[in-house]
Amino acid sequence: MGSRVLAKVCDVRDPESVAALAASVKKQFGRVDILINNAGIAHPSLPVEKLSYPDWKAVIDTNLTGTFLVTRAILVLVRHGGTIVNNLSIAAKQVFPGWSAYNASKHGALGLTNTLREELRPRGIRVIALLPGGTHPGPTRRAKT
Repeated sequence: MGSRVLAKVCDVRDPESVAALAASVKKQFGRVDILINNAGIAHPSLPVEKLSYPDWKAVIDTNLTGTFLVTRAILVLVRHGGTIVNNLSIAAKQVFPGWSAYNASKHGALGLTNTLREELRPRGIRVIALLPGGTHPGPTRRAKT
């Protein structure tokens, strides 16, 4: 059995782009078994009073609104037994100073995920939140004592 793949550019912040993606998926596959919401961005580490509104908006629109828009558009294609996976962050439950928009977007996305889980349970659709932690970019150095 071969695999079928659809590659399509989509701006998850734009309802029209998301609708075009959903239409393409419906046309090529007819249904969705697994939806993985994985689009996300961060912003510079800054206190709230120094974070620009455009940076705030870009993060909220991508990480939270994008998850809502894609899920809403694709949900009509998800059948009983399907799964929605929202890749969030440990920031969905923990607060990191300097990351206000990122923290808010991930907390909000966790709330959306939990709401979807309850709403979709009667339809037999699983909803899962992944909350991965950070990664260290290199080897850990020990301080000399």
